[in-house]
Formats: sequence, structure tokens, C-alpha cells
Amino acid sequence: TVADNVVAAQTNAPVTFTAGDIRYEEPTATVTAAGRVEAWQGDRVLQADRVTFNRATGIATAEGNVVLLEADGQVLFADRAQLNQDFSEGIAQGMQGLLADNGRLAATAARRREGRLTEMFNSVYTTCDPCASDPMRAPLWQITAPRAQHDQLQHRVEYWDPTLQMAGIPVFWMPYMSHPDPTVKRASGILPPLLGQSNTLGAFFSLPYYHVIDDQSDATIEPIFTTKERAVLAGEYRRRFDSGYITFRGSGT
Repeated sequence: TVADNVVAAQTNAPVTFTAGDIRYEEPTATVTAAGRVEAWQGDRVLQADRVTFNRATGIATAEGNVVLLEADGQVLFADRAQLNQDFSEGIAQGMQGLLADNGRLAATAARRREGRLTEMFNSVYTTCDPCASDPMRAPLWQITAPRAQHDQLQHRVEYWDPTLQMAGIPVFWMPYMSHPDPTVKRASGILPPLLGQSNTLGAFFSLPYYHVIDDQSDATIEPIFTTKERAVLAGEYRRRFDSGYITFRGSGT
């Protein structure tokens, strides 16, 4: 039994624990921390109800309300996780991720590699807030995929066999797709879809595409599909100057 409530495990770099109770088993070289556990190594912080750290193998097993805080502000939640000494690699069960600008990831299982790649299985991604009156209700839109990967260095999320769902209904499938993560403020690609209803158009669906031309200009192309009228193609061009800006908008059917 270790009386101190702070233990440093000296390997290549120290992992420091604080907890309500910490015990050390010398035969197995295992440190067990329980009760509001917080462990940190460098800029990464691990929180859990219970953490078991094997000093011989450098493997930490976290259980119960697991939270991993990254230096870039990303937060990962899990039911259970097994991580290496510096928390850069490991596996997690029941993983959820909170990215910048309300980006949300969830997966039944995830694997962390190279300190920057998070590979997810049976994953869901959306930027929509949960419904206030019914949090279990499907969001306005979400992307589901049997396999996805988030690259924190390239700031990109990739999907294999993804399906776009609107209000929980599958509307579009692709063999592969990728998009910048929410930390990227400006990049070419498909924007979030829009689904609605109007008296003149009936039900309508649009899938805008945003294109970065250069540092001063960009454009948006938006096909709109309706139930009462023909398909519409809308577009907008923007350019900013030192003393002002100019915008062209147009649409046709």
C-alpha cells in the first residue's frame, strides 16, 4: 500500500496520478488508482473512476467515465480504455469525441495510433445539437459508417461505406468520403445538406458545394431538388478587396 496520493511512474517519460486511493502491488509492478482519478503525461490528461497502470509494460487501463483531454482541445469519452504510457496509442469501448465548433463523433469501439489517428468502428458524426425535448431523437443530419478515421495532424475525417441520414432516414450512400474536421475554417468540399418544406417548392433538398479559389475569393454551387418544381441550380461568387468586396448571386431552372 502506498500512503502518498501521488505516484510517478518513471519510464521514458513520467506519468503522474492523483486519486483518492492509490495502491502499488510490487509482485506485478501494478499501480491501481481509484476515486476521481486524474493522470497526465505531457499535454494529455486522463480522467476516470479507476486506472490500473502496469509499470513493466507501460499499459494503463481506465474504467468508468473515461475522459481523455488533448492539447488541441479535443475531448474523448469512453466506457473503458487501454492506453500506452504517453496516451498516444490505445483502444476504447463506447467512445465519443467532442471536436471544435460542436463536431461530435461516436463509435462502439475506437483505436488510437501514432498519437494523431483515431480509427472508429460503427461510427456516427454530426455537428447538430441533441434535441432539447428529446435527446435520443435522431439529429437533423448525421453520417454513419462502419469504419471512420480522424487524423488530428491533417485535420481530416475519413469514412468508408458512409451513409448520409436526414432525421434518421438514409438518403445517400458513398463508398468513400472525407471532409475537414471543424478546426479547419476554410476548405473546399460539400457543405451540410439542407432539407425543408415550402408552399411553392414542396419538399426540397439541397447539397451545397463550397470551393476555395484563392485567399481573396471563393464560390458556392448549390443544386436544389424539389417535389413541386424542376431542379434548381444556384450559385454565389465572392471576392474581397482591400477597400471592399463584391458578390454575385444567381440561380436557374
